[in-house]
Amino acid sequence: MGKTIEQILLERGHHVSLVIDKENHDMIRSVTPDNTDVCIEFTGPESAFDNLTLLINNKLPIVCGSTGWYDKMEQIKESVLQNDTAFVAASNFSIGVNLFFEAANALSSIMKNHQDYKISINETHHTEKKDAPSGTAITLSEEVRKVIDGYNGYSLNIANDEKLLPVYAFREENVPGTHELVFKNDIDEVMLRHVAFNRSGFALGAVVAAEYIHNKKGVFTIREILKSLS
Repeated sequence: MGKTIEQILLERGHHVSLVIDKENHDMIRSVTPDNTDVCIEFTGPESAFDNLTLLINNKLPIVCGSTGWYDKMEQIKESVLQNDTAFVAASNFSIGVNLFFEAANALSSIMKNHQDYKISINETHHTEKKDAPSGTAITLSEEVRKVIDGYNGYSLNIANDEKLLPVYAFREENVPGTHELVFKNDIDEVMLRHVAFNRSGFALGAVVAAEYIHNKKGVFTIREILKSLS
């Protein structure tokens, strides 16, 4: 993902001030508003919160695509406001996926009165993905639960509680990301599906978000950014 983001940044005429990975992670402390306009953070659940905290305390605007740390989201948002900087986090920056979320919300509204259909979510990703379910699948479950009452949350790879929306996570080689929202009964099945062919959509959305929050203050969402640009 980092390589794809770097490629798109350069294609859009930007300069990459620093690329940080596991090999040179200590250099993150050298990132300041004097040498960097916006940071794009795509690491993982084990490092994202610490990275974000350090960068926000250095008053840097950040686009974050890491998931698996959202239990600390309110701390990050509060820190962003205290440090008078800008921040946007998303489980998925792809324009297509965010359209998929809106379609899922609409389909859920149509299906909400057809209670004989059982609802589930499937997500498939590459074997290197560490968190499960994916942040995109969690967001998808939230879209359903905004419309259909009765769910207190989601369950992972099991369907033994009617108050939890089941999410099934699969890991396969070389799969950028596939998500399915399924309504199924004994007669038929209604499915909404998004398939990513590569990582370019995720990366482009992150770069567009970085361009948007440059010189702005506050906490933003990818959906309001995309709507403002449409």
